[in-house]
Amino acid sequence: MLYLNNPLLTSERIIFYFETNLAALNQAVLEDVSNRPSQLSQLKSKLKANFFENLDKTASDQDVLDALANDERFKSNYPKLKQVLTEIFSLTDMDDKYTALKKLKIIDKVDWNTDTSSSNFDDLNKHYGYFSETPSLALRALFTELAIACRTMIVLFEKNNDLNDTLAYDYAYKLMALFVSSSDLNAKTFDTISKETYSLVSKNDSDKNHPFHDTLQVKLHLPKGDDLNDQVGWRELIKKEGIKSFYFLAMAKKIVEKIAEQTKESVLRAPKSLTEANSMAMLCSYTRAEEDSNFA
Repeated sequence: MLYLNNPLLTSERIIFYFETNLAALNQAVLEDVSNRPSQLSQLKSKLKANFFENLDKTASDQDVLDALANDERFKSNYPKLKQVLTEIFSLTDMDDKYTALKKLKIIDKVDWNTDTSSSNFDDLNKHYGYFSETPSLALRALFTELAIACRTMIVLFEKNNDLNDTLAYDYAYKLMALFVSSSDLNAKTFDTISKETYSLVSKNDSDKNHPFHDTLQVKLHLPKGDDLNDQVGWRELIKKEGIKSFYFLAMAKKIVEKIAEQTKESVLRAPKSLTEANSMAMLCSYTRAEEDSNFA
């Protein structure tokens, strides 16, 4: 569930998955598949694992439908997803999946209105300043896609959303600041961010029930873009060391300046390792750190 690019994370992705695998889902009508689970059964198992972690593997379709009907997470936040899941768990192997797909495609409910996504990006970018004041449409689209995925995690997994969805937008921007350069945007950028986010969040051993909040809200104190010399270098350190680098990121400007002072290098750069970051952080806090590093 922690993968932001999980193909069964949102209503739209589930419908797309259903359509893409339509022939296989309908296979049970054409042949005997008693020796292995049908494609529909496999799909249901994946959806159960994603959205109903409290139900065990033996839970029936009716158990899922009962849980879905009473689940507060879906009632106000995800009406479309609720209907999509209801339609799928009401299906049997012998039902016509082509007819089911038509029903899924005409659901007119909306899970989340993202009309304010651009203004939220502008506000966050004005505050942090990691991207151009006139970001490309591709950058804005990436921000919206990330916000949608993050909101799903916040509402359905961590269950700690706020009325204005501020955390969803906040997480989306922070992930872009940590892992994205405007000049490197391509078709695989979202998947790359998802991979890096999973690596970052899954290694956080503090709060298993709220890994996104604990990682991106509690432990990450993102500096302003102007205070982050050598953003590429810092991103490499974060990808390599994960959450352990966040302490040093918070004092990035001082550390970069201290590296330049100590090494006499002409170009400001980020630390190449946690060891170097730690040494520079000690010098920033205690000018005589080299005399007694343990005391520092």
